Amino acid sequence: MTVMENKKINRESLEQGLLKLVGEGIVIPDEVLFFAESTWGLSPEEIETALQDPRFEVRDELLSLILSPDKEMRAALESQLRAEPACTEVEIETLVGSLWKNNPVLHIIIPEVTRFDLPVELEDFHYLISKCYLDRPLDSTLVAALGETFSPKTVISCRLALRCRSTAPAPEQVEFLCRFTEKSGTYEDIFVELFTLAVRLLAEINDDTSIEQYFLDRRRQLIKTLRDIKSFAEKRERYSMEYLMMQRYPVPHESEEEVRHQLHLVTTITDAILGFPPDPYFQTELRNLGTYGRRKDISRVIRVLS
Repeated sequence: MTVMENKKINRESLEQGLLKLVGEGIVIPDEVLFFAESTWGLSPEEIETALQDPRFEVRDELLSLILSPDKEMRAALESQLRAEPACTEVEIETLVGSLWKNNPVLHIIIPEVTRFDLPVELEDFHYLISKCYLDRPLDSTLVAALGETFSPKTVISCRLALRCRSTAPAPEQVEFLCRFTEKSGTYEDIFVELFTLAVRLLAEINDDTSIEQYFLDRRRQLIKTLRDIKSFAEKRERYSMEYLMMQRYPVPHESEEEVRHQLHLVTTITDAILGFPPDPYFQTELRNLGTYGRRKDISRVIRVLS
């Protein structure tokens, strides 16, 4: 089979997958329903009327939210996508045209409320396909490493994390992710969360910082944030919130539970999986040493730490 024949089969498979997914109907997820009600005062029962009225002032924004593929739709579609090369502009235009030709109306489903048909324009399918990121290639070496280490379900979720990244990872970042993947076989139960975090952190790195240094800095930052949260809690026990605000005391914006979870994920990557040097401050942070004044016997502290 030639490369051109293989591409044709892949495109036809992708087209059939898209037609099937769209034909089954677009389910409005709970997050969109909540946003519509909390932001625009639209109850689930009022959404159909709003979408059917072209004069409704936020109709386009609401339709854009509905046409943004949810995680389930992305996962179902990802299995039809090749890693690389990405879909060309011509292939995408062909897919959009086929979708519109076969679906001049969309079946909109609001679970336990209603389902209705909504006439749509060609540009609406352009938006839907644009949010599927079919034009973003995935590194075949990294995808292969994922497939050799984890189950298909885990691989699909990791591919989605990569495809939803606006820029492709640099070669050294791909090498890092491959090494990270190959060493993470025993962490499949949390690997999707770990991998998604790693991809996000890699996207934040500037050219002046190495990957290892950035992850170590992030680990140290989370430790500091955790200390700040605990320090603020101690201050709150002694002073009122009004007093602390007047003194311009920094108020933590994250909960201790949230920061501890982030720190657990980062240290799992840096310490347990990749074997970066452990941070001595982290170990003492997790130990409750009690409260000691300046005149307390130092030997008690030494006994607790030993």
